[in-house]
Amino acid sequence: MSSTYNNAIGIPYILMSKAAGYPLAKYDWRPRTHQFSDPNGTSTASRILTKEEKERIMRQLGCFARQLFGLRFPTIGSLIESDEGYRIDECLSPGHILQDRETIEELPRGPFRNEADYYSSLATALHLHAEQLPMGHHVLRAPVPVPEEYPNFTKYYTATDRWNDFVTLGGMVDSSINRLQYCLVSHLLQDSIIPRMVCPVSQSAPGFPLHHHDISLQNLFVDDDLNITCVIDWAFSSTVPPAQLLAPPGLPHPKDLVSDLSLIGAFRSGFEGENRKIGEYAVESCHWEVSQMIARFIRLVNLDALQDYNHLEALYVLAQGSVTPGDDGNGTNSLPDILTAQVMARDALLLADKLAADDEPESEICRREKEYFDAVGAQRLALARKVTIAAKMNPGFVADGRLWRWVDAIMECYDSTESDGLEELSTSKHVTSGLGVGKGSNGLLVTRSEDFEKDIDERIEATRSTDTYHCLSAMSHDSCSGEKPRRSFANARELSRSLTNERYDICEDTMMADSSYSISVSTVEGLVARRLGISGQVCDLGGQDQR
Repeated sequence: MSSTYNNAIGIPYILMSKAAGYPLAKYDWRPRTHQFSDPNGTSTASRILTKEEKERIMRQLGCFARQLFGLRFPTIGSLIESDEGYRIDECLSPGHILQDRETIEELPRGPFRNEADYYSSLATALHLHAEQLPMGHHVLRAPVPVPEEYPNFTKYYTATDRWNDFVTLGGMVDSSINRLQYCLVSHLLQDSIIPRMVCPVSQSAPGFPLHHHDISLQNLFVDDDLNITCVIDWAFSSTVPPAQLLAPPGLPHPKDLVSDLSLIGAFRSGFEGENRKIGEYAVESCHWEVSQMIARFIRLVNLDALQDYNHLEALYVLAQGSVTPGDDGNGTNSLPDILTAQVMARDALLLADKLAADDEPESEICRREKEYFDAVGAQRLALARKVTIAAKMNPGFVADGRLWRWVDAIMECYDSTESDGLEELSTSKHVTSGLGVGKGSNGLLVTRSEDFEKDIDERIEATRSTDTYHCLSAMSHDSCSGEKPRRSFANARELSRSLTNERYDICEDTMMADSSYSISVSTVEGLVARRLGISGQVCDLGGQDQR
C-alpha cells in the first residue's frame, strides 16, 4: 500500500486479496416483514439462518473476542502506523468520527489513559452532536417503530406513518426541545451511568484490548459450513475497556442489540471455551455485568439505534441495580421525572435559550408542515395534533410502541363504528343500524315506505344543529315507544355526523386519561358520554341503562 505518489508506479495504491468464502449477508439473520420479487415474479428472499446456525456464528465470535482480549495496549485509542512502528493515537471509533462528528473540534479523542475518560468523551460527543449537528431520525421521547413491535407489516407501516406525522409537527426532530433532551441525557450519563460502568484496573491483566467496532453480516465471510473464514473492514478498530469486548456484537448490523438469551449464551460459551484453552487472563465478573450496560451505552451515545429512549431506560435500570424506576413509592425516582427535573435546572434553562436561538423560523416550519400534510391528508394531521397536545400535557409522555398500538386499536374501533352503524341510511328499503357506542344495543332503527321520504328529509335538515345528547335521548325514546321510525332515522343521521367529528377528540381524551396506554377500548363509552356532556347520567339507549 502507498498513500502518496512517491512510489514505483507514481500513484497511490492498495493491493487487496479476495477473502475466502462469501459474506454471511448471503443469508437472512431473521425473517423479513415483507418480501420483494424480481421482474419475473420470483421471490428474492434469502434463506433464513436457523437458531442453531446463529448460535454457531455467535460461538465463533466469542472465540475471536477472547483472542483479541489478550492483545493489550497501554491506552485507549486507534492503532496507527508510523516510522517507528505501530502506536496508539487518538480514538477514531464510530462514536468519535461518524455522522460528521469529525468536524467537532472541541471533542476529546484521546488517547485515553482510563475507562472513565473514554466513556466521558463519548457522552460529550452525544452532547456536542445534539448542539451542532443534524439529529437525523432521533427524537428522544418518540422512539422509531420497529417491526418486532407489531403483529404484521401493515400495522408496522401504519405506526411509522403516524410517527412521521407526529415528529413533523413543529419540526420536532431538529427542534431545540429535542436537542435539549439529548444534552440532558449526556449529563445523566456522566453523573449516574458512567460511574457504574468503570471497572477496577486488573492487576493480572492491565491494559486495553483491540476491538473491531463494525461486526455485521456483510463484514463476516463464511464457508459452506458457516465457519467464519475472514473478518473484514477494520477501519474503525480501536482499543477499548475490557468489558466492551465482552458485549455480544450486534447482528445483522452493529445497531441491533442481541437480546436472545441463547445467542448471548453462545457468545459467552465461545469466549469462555477459548479462555480455557489459552488460560492467560482471568475474566473479572464485573466485566460480564458491565458489558450489558456498555452494549446499550454505545448504541445510545453513537446515535446508531432506532430507539434511544429504550436504551436509556434500560441503562438507568441496570445502573440502579435492584431498584427500578418508581420504587421509592412516589415516582420521583422514575426516569421521566428525573429528566423533567433536569429541565428546570439553571444550567439547562440557559442551554435551552442558547439552543432556541438556532431554531428554524416558524414560517419555514409551517411551510414544511403544510407541504407534508397536504400530501398525506387532514385526518392524519388531526390525529397528530391530538397526540402532540397529549405529549405537552403529560411530562412523562413517550410516543413508543404502546402508544401506536393503542391508537391503532382506537382508530379501528371507530372505523368499525362508522362503517357498521353510522353510514347514511336509505329510506326506500328496510334498514337496521346498531350505533355500537356502548356495550349494549342502541336499538334497531327500522324504516320503510316512500310515503315518509319528504317528511324525513325535512327533519334531517332541521336536526343538523341539534345537540348530540338530545339526539341520543330522542332516538332512545323513539326506539322504545314505537313512534314513527322517521324521527329515529333523522337523529341517527345527525349522530353519525357528530361522532365522526368527535373521534379524534375522544382519542385525545383517552391518551390524556391514561399515559400508560393500557386503558381498555371498552371504556370509550364513558369518554363518549363525557364528551357529549352526559357523564354520570343514566342514558337509556336502546332500552338498556349505561352509565
